[in-house]
Amino acid sequence: MLFRSMKDDRLGIVVADVSGHEIGASIFMAQTRAYLRALAQTYDRLDEMIAHLNRLIVRDVQSRSFVTLFFVQLDPKAGIFSYSANGHEAHLFESAGKVTTFQSTSPPLGILDDGPISCGPETKIGIGDVLLLVTDGVVEAKSPTGEQSGLQRVFDTVKTNHQQSARQIADAMLRALTTFRDTVPLNDDITLVVLKRHELS
Repeated sequence: MLFRSMKDDRLGIVVADVSGHEIGASIFMAQTRAYLRALAQTYDRLDEMIAHLNRLIVRDVQSRSFVTLFFVQLDPKAGIFSYSANGHEAHLFESAGKVTTFQSTSPPLGILDDGPISCGPETKIGIGDVLLLVTDGVVEAKSPTGEQSGLQRVFDTVKTNHQQSARQIADAMLRALTTFRDTVPLNDDITLVVLKRHELS
């Protein structure tokens, strides 16, 4: 997960997941994070920035690994964001109850050297809307009976707590996940980001 100030007072919010679980995967993620920190200060266009990041990753991993990533480029004042979804998705919960899933726009990074990078259209996040980004560990966590948590359980928790603050929604998701797992250890790391837009005071 990465929060980064960008040009024109925009904010970059990233959730990413690398293949593998060994020490090499941790180093790979640290490299990806460092690249993003530098590129976010250089590029205006999101597709060009992610394309450059992909080339750097391809050069480093040489098809031995890859990274899925969802990058939100947010204008906090206007409440508008664009995004690059590379083998990763996110979900927008509108205050009226509608849920929109932003699916992958391009392949995971590190697979195709010259593959096209497509970005999603600018999207409005309205007052009271919630944008959710999670990694696989959240939806693939297992109960003592072997059942996976699944996306619907995540959605239900967000909807039940939609009137709460972003922090409270995140805390509710973590409590629900802990209750669901009981004593079963996690088999993957978990990351979740909850963004909620409020009226400016």
